[in-house]
Amino acid sequence: NFVYTVEGVRAGWRQVKEDGILSLSFSVYAGRWMAERMLGIIREATGLSPIVVPHGLNYGITYLVGRHLRPEAVAAITPKLIVDPTPNPAIRIPTDDWPFLYLRPGSIPYAYLSVLLVIVVTSALAIRRVYGREMFTGRRFDVPLFLMGAAFMLLETRMVTELSLLFGSTWVVNSVVFAGILLMVLLANWVTARRKIDDPQKYYLPLAICLLATWFTGAGILNRFSLLERGLIGGLIYALPIAFAGLIFSSLLRRSKDPATALRGNLLGAVLGGVLEYSSMVVGLKAMALLALSPYLGSYAVGFRWSPHLDSPSRRGHSSSTLDLPPGTSATLSP
Repeated sequence: NFVYTVEGVRAGWRQVKEDGILSLSFSVYAGRWMAERMLGIIREATGLSPIVVPHGLNYGITYLVGRHLRPEAVAAITPKLIVDPTPNPAIRIPTDDWPFLYLRPGSIPYAYLSVLLVIVVTSALAIRRVYGREMFTGRRFDVPLFLMGAAFMLLETRMVTELSLLFGSTWVVNSVVFAGILLMVLLANWVTARRKIDDPQKYYLPLAICLLATWFTGAGILNRFSLLERGLIGGLIYALPIAFAGLIFSSLLRRSKDPATALRGNLLGAVLGGVLEYSSMVVGLKAMALLALSPYLGSYAVGFRWSPHLDSPSRRGHSSSTLDLPPGTSATLSP
């Protein structure tokens, strides 16, 4: 759907010569709102009002726009045309931040909500079965790693959707994203395994800076580079927060009194993050970076201001009784 956004059409419009014409044909079988949405995209992208030719072939409409295009020249070819059509300001126009072309205006996606409701109810029943009333007491439920699991899923969504602007092909995007994630996870575990991190709090600041950087900048600016350069630079920029989150995650897991319970909480947090991903249909994709930052900051507040299940240095009197996990146990699950 990134093809049919204001930025996508604008990229095509930049290739049109001064006396050229941009022609865009689209099947508007979904209804009048789709025709009005396409009209809004073209007007916003070009700054001109297109000539609309409703030819009706497979419910199709052709939009013609040119700097020197005259309606009479089009009328000589076909009498079916609409000059200076009136846009509908009530219809949201797709952009790279909100590329949901087929989301009907004013509608509620009940199909998504039904599936998400089943996931939430099933998870809630499973959580109650495992943790019972002690879920929120902090004695059995690892809140910091739960929040980090939720943040990780939101961050992954931001990476996948943003890097789609660079590669388009799903398998290329997934390859870059997950290669970047696994590389950062490996790096975080390598550092944690060889260097004991006594104060993981210091990594929250660079984590927040990296997330804000992905919020301020868009991956589209990297399209000027080659495919390999885009993969390396884009994968690094959008995977870098995973490295800092991985250092924090591995440190928290190493200090946990009950690693198995901590990992359970982390997986449940990933379920919550997966549900929250769909809020992008309302707030847009860029907001996923800020939404991911919130649970990361929450894990900082809970993990280092109130955390009864962490064997912290302050409680140990800086002794050497830190829980030593076997190699690989500290592997980042959902940082």
